[in-house]
Amino acid sequence: MAELGASDLVFYPSDHAILSTRIEPYAERLGTKGAFLAGLPPAWTPEYQILTVEWVEQLAQGHAPLLELPSALVGQPLILRSSIVGETIWERGTYLSVPLEHPCSDLDIISTVFRIREDALQKRPDVKVAIIIQRFLPTCEKGTLGNLNSLSKTREQWSRFSEIAGRRTAPERFNSQRDAPADTRAPLRVHPALHIDRTFGSAVRWLIDHLGVALGRDRMLLEWATAEEKVFLLQCDLDQDNAVGVNPMDQQITSRLSPSAGTTTYFRAPGRSDIDAWDKLKIIDDLSTDFAPLPQALHVLTYHDAAQALADPAKTVALAEEYSAQFGDGGIIRVSRRTGSNSTTNLPCNSSCMAAPAAIAWIRQALADVAECPEEASERAFILHKFIGARSGAWALYDPESPYIQVHANWGLPDSLQYYPYDAWDVHTITEEVNAYPSYKSHFLWPQPDGQWAFEEIRNSIARHQCLKSHEVLDIARRTNAIGMKLGRRVAVMWFAGVESETGATFSLPWYRTFEYSEPDLDTALEKDHVIIDVREPRDLDEVRQAFAQHAPALRVAMDIQPSEHLIREPHFLEQIIEVAQAVDASVIFSGSPLSHPFFQLKGRVRIYLRVQRKSFRTRSRIKYHKLVRDRIPERVSAKHERVVYANLGSREILQLLTGKLIEEAQELIAAEGADATAEELADVYEVLRGMMHQAGVEEQRVVEIADSKRERVGGFDKGIFLLETSLPKPGEPVVDIRNVSFDDLVREEYAKERVRIPFALLGRLNIAGDRVFKIPGTDKAVRFSGGRDGFEISLEQQEYQLEIDFDDEDDLLD
Repeated sequence: MAELGASDLVFYPSDHAILSTRIEPYAERLGTKGAFLAGLPPAWTPEYQILTVEWVEQLAQGHAPLLELPSALVGQPLILRSSIVGETIWERGTYLSVPLEHPCSDLDIISTVFRIREDALQKRPDVKVAIIIQRFLPTCEKGTLGNLNSLSKTREQWSRFSEIAGRRTAPERFNSQRDAPADTRAPLRVHPALHIDRTFGSAVRWLIDHLGVALGRDRMLLEWATAEEKVFLLQCDLDQDNAVGVNPMDQQITSRLSPSAGTTTYFRAPGRSDIDAWDKLKIIDDLSTDFAPLPQALHVLTYHDAAQALADPAKTVALAEEYSAQFGDGGIIRVSRRTGSNSTTNLPCNSSCMAAPAAIAWIRQALADVAECPEEASERAFILHKFIGARSGAWALYDPESPYIQVHANWGLPDSLQYYPYDAWDVHTITEEVNAYPSYKSHFLWPQPDGQWAFEEIRNSIARHQCLKSHEVLDIARRTNAIGMKLGRRVAVMWFAGVESETGATFSLPWYRTFEYSEPDLDTALEKDHVIIDVREPRDLDEVRQAFAQHAPALRVAMDIQPSEHLIREPHFLEQIIEVAQAVDASVIFSGSPLSHPFFQLKGRVRIYLRVQRKSFRTRSRIKYHKLVRDRIPERVSAKHERVVYANLGSREILQLLTGKLIEEAQELIAAEGADATAEELADVYEVLRGMMHQAGVEEQRVVEIADSKRERVGGFDKGIFLLETSLPKPGEPVVDIRNVSFDDLVREEYAKERVRIPFALLGRLNIAGDRVFKIPGTDKAVRFSGGRDGFEISLEQQEYQLEIDFDDEDDLLD
């Protein structure tokens, strides 16, 4: 067993990996990458040694410590990798690695160590550096392999990327759940008759079962290479939270809706004639069936009126003052065309909150853009409003041929849905059954203190959390269905979710709609013969052209498009992407919602591969419900041209099902937020009680009379009295003792010998407190109990065990 004594300045691996429980203490001397490399079985890695932090510091101080390469590294091409103390996976690629491909002298190595250390100090002055000296494999296939939270929903799902000329190819994916752990004493072999993923699967199976269990972290990213008919693991990074990531739920919404427009001269409140005249106003009027008046004040300024005002200096000053009075520093300006004209999607719209000076300049520029075309100017108007602060943005699709409403959403502004990953839900409009498809969302668009919109990085640990609450999804689906039925055609509706009113109430607000929609093609997946180029800015298109020149025709190019915030609404950039894709026959990896306008623009002009693939996009197969539903559900399902199969049951069986239904509806009541949602869930509970009365043959009036009588005699449940115990009082004891006790102490499981008692009251906390884990006394097993929309889930789990760490003198440790 390899060990690192207190006086040792160099770490040499032996035949086995060091104990995983000692990896993290060693990280202070070997650096993060060095310590995790030392945790891998040496039979699986190229030969290496690690120069400790102390060795590097002695060198820097001029003490010239001894450099003695093991025989396996002498005369070999080498690579020197930085290993930084405290380095995280989010700093991957920040610090220097230097290949020395030809046999090199000690002086070459020492000078390279100096170079790596100086580079690290420039990036972080207080940095501590160790150096990995590893045999370099120059002519090999290599890449990365990971089950990071950003790559996989579960720890068993792995994505393997290959690298060609420094560019990654499309990933191959495999599951390691059924693989047996590899033998740590033998190299990882490439077997001609076995797919290489099975070799990787057996290796990562061991890493999950041993390294992951001991460290309590089983999400990782591995660098790999194949050479000499072996698979080598070059480096291991463990997943962790990103220090700069934020929780979108913690972001403050600073702008509330303002329904009152006030008195204005230039920015007038729209009347009926304006609503009929301008398409943006007509769209909002069509969508706002729930509001009278609209909870956000809108203002109209025609191009003609704006040009006249800006031609007069005095009126220009008055215009700016009125703007400040109405919008402050948070004005949003959109351009609208006349209803019925040839509408242009993505007409000019400012992509930040603007104060008066910037707004006046923006309006001047918009007028100048059509100065040579007065007919066009007469067809346009500015629509203004205060910035709408919202927790999330969403698109929802109504299709009269489908019983489902598709809902796509991300935190922050809806614009991010044009190119960035999102959560998806399918809501059955009749049964209100919800299927959720959360994805990893790395960024969301959020207004900054200076009014600019910028992408914020989402904390890694919550990036797969759903960005809409269940009642928000249902509300958006219901109202989208109503809007679609009103318009009588397929329509996609844009929503602001989690909007706050002046009173502090939150709700969802429909704000835009489009009839443009292209059905996504999901029958194809990006093949391995593509090299992937990230496209964020126009300059990245040059690399696309270079990759095509370098790799065609053997490999094709795929553009992973996720524009920066200042380009997300820029139609010219999208046209540049299309132009380059057509010129070099490149594909496009599209992470945004297919309900968004960019997807509509790309579809049919370039090959598109959706990053978010969902079974529900495809032709829907049979769905089993096996649940009690309301009486008219079958006729509503069949009215949507769906086949429906149901069973008739007797009163005794129905009463049993209603008991379960009561628990289900009570769970939804607990999860409800806001007076309206709570009232609706209470109505569902009441309807279940009605059904129970009917099946039991008891009149509702009699039940009410008995309930009133009991209330008169022993009270109701209004005061929330939680009975703890009763007993005969001892002398001096109060007859009534009211105590302040933690609710968590009141509502919890009780252990007694080999049994666990779970009180009914605990069921009411599942939707609030999440999963509960109950340990089985006397075993290393536990039961996980969780609540869902359709029932409770119970699963048996093996408890993670902690390996004891022995800090005795190293001479006493066993090899």
